[in-house]
Amino acid sequence: MNNESCPCCGSIGTTHLFQRRLDVSGDSVEICICSACTAITNRTNLLKEQVDSVEALQVQINSADGFYSQKIDDLRLHQNRENISFLNYLVGNIIGGKSIVDLGAGEGYLAAAACSFYETSWAIDINVDLLNKTVPQFGLGDKLKVAGSLDDVPGNVDAIFMWHTLEHIPNAFELGKAVTTKLKEGGLFVWQVPAYRDPYVVYSHYTFFNDRAARVFTESVGLEIVNVFHDEALQFLTVVSKKPETTSVDVVVEATVPVEKPSFWKRFRANTQ
Repeated sequence: MNNESCPCCGSIGTTHLFQRRLDVSGDSVEICICSACTAITNRTNLLKEQVDSVEALQVQINSADGFYSQKIDDLRLHQNRENISFLNYLVGNIIGGKSIVDLGAGEGYLAAAACSFYETSWAIDINVDLLNKTVPQFGLGDKLKVAGSLDDVPGNVDAIFMWHTLEHIPNAFELGKAVTTKLKEGGLFVWQVPAYRDPYVVYSHYTFFNDRAARVFTESVGLEIVNVFHDEALQFLTVVSKKPETTSVDVVVEATVPVEKPSFWKRFRANTQ
C-alpha cells in the first residue's frame, strides 16, 4: 500500500489498512485509511477498478439504472428546490448566477431545481441515455442542458454541484482539480456524500469523507471552505467551498512553453475504451 496514492488528497504512501470487513452484499473488502487526510477508502474495489475500468464504469451505470425510476415526480423536484433554498440561507445567500453544473446528475432533479437560481443548468452524467429520457419531462427547454462530461460545457461556470457522486469517483482528487479549473473565480463547489457507515459500504462507493478529509481535499485541489455541514440523522456530509478570487499584483513571469495535458475526462474516457 505504500506506493499507492490516496484518492482523496493525492498523497503517496499514506494509505494503511484500517480493517477487513464485509460490505452490504456480504463480500469481503479491505478498508484503508489515509494518514494524511484521514479519508477511508475501499481498497478492494479501487484495485478492481484499476484492473478493469470498463467493467467498473458499467457497474456505476447499472447501479444507476436500478436506482432511478425514469419518471419525474413533481414533489421530489419541489423538495430539491427547497433543499437548495435552505442551503443558500445557511451559507449567506451566495448561491445563484448565470451557469451551474450538476455533476453526476442521475435523473436531473437537482439540475432542474437549480434553474430557479441560475440562468443555465447543465445536467452531466456518464449515463446520458437516462438524462435524455428524464430531462425533457421537466419542461425547462434550453435552460436545462445535458452533457456527458465537464469538457462538453463551454467556458467557466458559477457553480458545480455533486450530490452523492464524489464517493463513486475512483480518483476524487483528480476530479476535484478539474472542478477547480472549470469554476470561475469565486465560483462554488457544493457536494454531499455519505459517511462511513455500514449501509453505505457498497461496491460502487470508493471513498468515505469525514470533516478533516473534506477540508484537506478542498485545500489540496485549490479551493476554500465556506462551511461543512453534518446530517446526524442520515449520516451525510455536505461541503460548500469556493474558488479563491485573485488580486491584481504586478509580477514578472518568465515565458515558458505550455505543456498540454489531457483533461480528467479525456483520460477517463481513454481508460474505459
